[in-house]
Amino acid sequence: MQESNPWQNTDLDIYLESPSRTKIRRSSVPFKDGEVSNQEFLGIETTQAIFHRGEKLKIGSYFTCTKRDLPSEGSVKEETFSTNCLTKETTEVSASGNELYLKIPLGELGSLSFGDKIKLRLYSDSFDSYVQPSRPLALFVPEVSNVELFLDIKDPIKDDFGEGSYTYPADGVFIPGSYDFEGFSAGIADGSLVMNFDILSAVKNPWGSPRSLSVQTIDVYIDKDFGSNTGVKQLGNYRFAKMPDGSGWEYHIVIEGWEPQIWKSLPSGESELVTNQFDIVVVPDKGVIVVKLDIENQLGGGNPEEWHYGVIMMSQDGYGPNGSRIREINPSAEQYRGGGAPNVVNHPNIFDVIFPDEGVQEEFLSSYGNYEGSVDDIPTNLLASIPLVSKVP
Repeated sequence: MQESNPWQNTDLDIYLESPSRTKIRRSSVPFKDGEVSNQEFLGIETTQAIFHRGEKLKIGSYFTCTKRDLPSEGSVKEETFSTNCLTKETTEVSASGNELYLKIPLGELGSLSFGDKIKLRLYSDSFDSYVQPSRPLALFVPEVSNVELFLDIKDPIKDDFGEGSYTYPADGVFIPGSYDFEGFSAGIADGSLVMNFDILSAVKNPWGSPRSLSVQTIDVYIDKDFGSNTGVKQLGNYRFAKMPDGSGWEYHIVIEGWEPQIWKSLPSGESELVTNQFDIVVVPDKGVIVVKLDIENQLGGGNPEEWHYGVIMMSQDGYGPNGSRIREINPSAEQYRGGGAPNVVNHPNIFDVIFPDEGVQEEFLSSYGNYEGSVDDIPTNLLASIPLVSKVP
């Protein structure tokens, strides 16, 4: 495919699985030159198909077929079938070199919600097979409503070293910038709190998390009544840190790829799990993670604009100590352990904290006291604290 405009002479079939459309399983790709292909539709149940015809690229047309006219088997390249599809002449189709741009109206995908996954497979007669990769591609529906931001924090970059000396695990999956916040924003949309986390690197998924989030764990601690000294003081399991003076969290959100959680504090000082189901959308190449939480049903109501937020990042590890699901940071880095920590047991296992001013993170995360006992009995007053951010300081 080294032609100046190869798509003018190439047919491309795009098979979509939209969650709001009735699924219809296809056992094989269309006929090619009168013969059935052996390629199977692995991992996708077709709800729509779009057939780009290279010779019609200049007039910008393609065919789109939905359940009522997409057969369960047979050729989609025969003229008798193609004319039964819905022909769209207005959708934009353009090409530049080896790249093809095809804009699909959202209305054709049915009713979509934030976080919905649209699977797709591509078939090209240039390869007589699926376009790689062998697994289905996936698109996630972003937050499309009008989010009214009340908080937008830019975090200093190149400060993914915790209290000042931490280093990444040695394995190559932990690429530079994986634990470095660039920013954090929060807003309200249709009764939901929408939080955006910007990370310096792309968000990789080397271990195949269903939420496209394998490497990072992000915690958000919400103090609804800052200064009243209510709520839970200590942060989550094995974080080895606490809320700042006068503060305690009412809600703790754990954002990770396999076991996300929302916890709420109880009057007894303990906490209980609210849910492990909420919307997480990852835009991998942009290094963006978006979380959407129902304010009434998942966060107990109230006005998020009046709350204070503690936002920290750890290294995700499904085999982390004490069921914590985060990686330890040790004095010396190992393949799957961070390094650069002092030789004490009560240092935080935290790589980065959201706060706009340089140096504040290091000051807070190094504020733990001298302790030589067991990790199971660290007194709260000997833990480091974290800074919080809010709409009104």
